[in-house]
Amino acid sequence: MKVAYVIYPDALVSGRSNGVRSQALVWKDILESKGICVDLINCWEHYNWRDYDVVHYFGPGPWIEHLSARLRSLVGKSIYSPIEGDFAPMYNLKKEIFKKKLAKFTNRRWYNPFIERSYELKNND
Repeated sequence: MKVAYVIYPDALVSGRSNGVRSQALVWKDILESKGICVDLINCWEHYNWRDYDVVHYFGPGPWIEHLSARLRSLVGKSIYSPIEGDFAPMYNLKKEIFKKKLAKFTNRRWYNPFIERSYELKNND
C-alpha cells in the first residue's frame, strides 16, 4: 500500500514547530513500521498519482476541496484529518462568522450535531 501525505499550505510558515506536521510524522512512522509506504508530498516534485492507494490530507481549510476534487479521479480513496494547530484562533473566528451567516437561513438557530442541541445566536449584526 502507498499513501500520500498532503499538509495544509500554511504549515510552511511554522516549519518543524507545527503540531499538525508533528502528528502527521508520528502517524507516518507507525504506518511505515507496518510496511506501508508513506510519501510526504512536496509541491516542487512530480508524482504519479495513480501509484497511490490513499491521499491523506492534514489540517483544515478550503484548499482541500479544490485539491481533493482534482485528485479524486486519480486516487480512489482519501482521508481527511482536520487537526487544529497554531491556527486555531483564526479558524474559530471564521467558524463563528460562518455560523452567523448560516443562521440567517435557519431562523437564527444553529444546530450542532455533536452535542445534539440548538443554540440561539445573538443578533450582533
